[in-house]
Amino acid sequence: MRARAGEKPLKASLSDENPLSPILRLTDAFCAARLGPEAAELCHRAAGRLARKRPSPLLRGSPEAWAAGILQAVAAVNCLIGPWGGVTLTIADIADACGVSPGTVASRGRTVRTTLRLEPGDAAWLLSGAQERLPLTVSIRRLFKEARRRT
Repeated sequence: MRARAGEKPLKASLSDENPLSPILRLTDAFCAARLGPEAAELCHRAAGRLARKRPSPLLRGSPEAWAAGILQAVAAVNCLIGPWGGVTLTIADIADACGVSPGTVASRGRTVRTTLRLEPGDAAWLLSGAQERLPLTVSIRRLFKEARRRT
């Protein structure tokens, strides 16, 4: 897991007393079936960061909706979902797995991406090997963003 410079990696744990447990169980099940263990770690990290926000957005809405939003955000950052050429997931896949509507997936995913300031190709949230799969437009946008940060 890569954290930004000077940032401690935030990761939520899965235990019975943890209020994030229902969210993490759903994300873990989906990642085990479709995305892999590294994506599950990113979902834990996203859930942990959302839980630490004050006030936490996770206090409003169902765990199923937040699990779907976290999955959609992680997939979008890695260009696994959306208007990119090599789409491997659809919003309907996530909606069916979490038991929510596709509109809920899109809405919660947007909330997660906005709250955590996630963008497609964000280096801190990429799965290993995702760099090679990124569309050219995302790679170029990422290079310009990094160049602006350095100046």
